[in-house]
Amino acid sequence: MKHSAIQLGASPIPPEGFSSWLDYAVETFDTRALETLGLLDDTKPAVPREAFREAARLELQALRADASAAGRASSPSVHSRIAAKVSRMLAENGDPALAREFDIEAWVDRWMRERRPELGNQTPEQAMARPDGWAAVEGLLDSMGGGVLG
Repeated sequence: MKHSAIQLGASPIPPEGFSSWLDYAVETFDTRALETLGLLDDTKPAVPREAFREAARLELQALRADASAAGRASSPSVHSRIAAKVSRMLAENGDPALAREFDIEAWVDRWMRERRPELGNQTPEQAMARPDGWAAVEGLLDSMGGGVLG
């Protein structure tokens, strides 16, 4: 079996079809032990495997929603800084007509939660927690240049 070296602080890319390792874990976790316990305990109704998975999916969605709301609420200045930078980039390099119609806030909100190979497969929000986070995120934006809209 071939193993590739992973940089410290970088996580391996999740398997194809999964946006994160947590998604992979929820979708593939082994429910046989839970099912067996249900079969052995006559006092509780049997719960199908898919019900366990659906409960885990719902918990994961709730955790993500809480984390997303907390992240946006605690870092409006980060979002504002990035939105201002993107606005300047569009003004300098982009199509002025398209830039006027572009929803910068929505783009920044979405972009901050997308994993980026340039950031060690972290989201910009995650990268911002590192000591070099702002520099890394700003460098990524700079490398995008006028291609922000594309």
